[in-house]
Amino acid sequence: MKKNLAFATVVLTGIALFTAGLAPAQATGVPTLPDGQTFFAVSGDSARRPQLTSVDTTTGNATLVGNASGGDFPTNAAVNPVDGTVYMGYDQAGTWNLATVDPATGVYTVVAPSTGAGCPVIVSLGISKQGNAFFDYLGQLCSLNLTSAVGTAVGSGLGLTGVSYMAYSPVDDKFYAFQWNSGTRRLLAYTVNTLTGVATADPAHNISMADYSYNGSTGLNLDSIQGLTFDGNGNLWFVNSAYKSDLIVADFSTGAATFIGEITNSTIKPVSPHDFYTTAIFITGTPTLPDTGANTSMIGGVAAIGAGLLAAGGLAVIVVRRRTATAKRRAVI
Repeated sequence: MKKNLAFATVVLTGIALFTAGLAPAQATGVPTLPDGQTFFAVSGDSARRPQLTSVDTTTGNATLVGNASGGDFPTNAAVNPVDGTVYMGYDQAGTWNLATVDPATGVYTVVAPSTGAGCPVIVSLGISKQGNAFFDYLGQLCSLNLTSAVGTAVGSGLGLTGVSYMAYSPVDDKFYAFQWNSGTRRLLAYTVNTLTGVATADPAHNISMADYSYNGSTGLNLDSIQGLTFDGNGNLWFVNSAYKSDLIVADFSTGAATFIGEITNSTIKPVSPHDFYTTAIFITGTPTLPDTGANTSMIGGVAAIGAGLLAAGGLAVIVVRRRTATAKRRAVI
């Protein structure tokens, strides 16, 4: 009986260990852009010549895609997950417009002039996976019609004082607002209720970072954010810009942020190393699942074997019980 019980235990233990070995490992260290996604920035020099660039998110080096012609620097951009169209607001000769931008060429196409009571300028744009667009205009949440460019106020205000920024996370399907707090030296996070237009403090996602100096200030100092966007893994990317474009990424699960480098391109910055503005960023593509190297057919076969072994283990226990019961009956007789 002891041998049979030992056999069953070994079988069950082996299955548990094998199953645990199939679990994916958790990523550690500085967040990286998921495979299958591309990071873009609309940047330019002091002559205000906006260019669309693709950005190496490990260094900040920007590669020119094309001239983002047709207007001044845009406000932050957002990708519509429904069809992949990239939208942004931008000023053209004093008129604010909703426009699309082609990630392959950098060319803007005007959708319509931006209008709407209390929501005249499209900034901090985010678009949900259902295709619902919202933006934050001076602390007022506005819904946006992506066809007519009409903004509609939602509620009476986010409830935040000062400048705030907004972005959409596709991982948890939520809109977040962010606000720099000079006292705590943190980028405070808020969840945004798109039905009421109210922002609620979310301290678990506050952003902090050490060993970063900006304009002579030691520590994280994000008083000039020009763009925020989430990647497909839920990491928050943003740019802090004045006369340089600092690319920063934050692990949204811990709030720890890391300075990557300046978004820069030697062919675009003609005046000085830091004379390079970035006013809009966005991420295209769908994250690619990591290749674990495991053969799915083999896993299926092993699973079947495991099920067989489990059944065998259960059978062994049943046999033991039957033999024990028989032995007891014989002892009574």
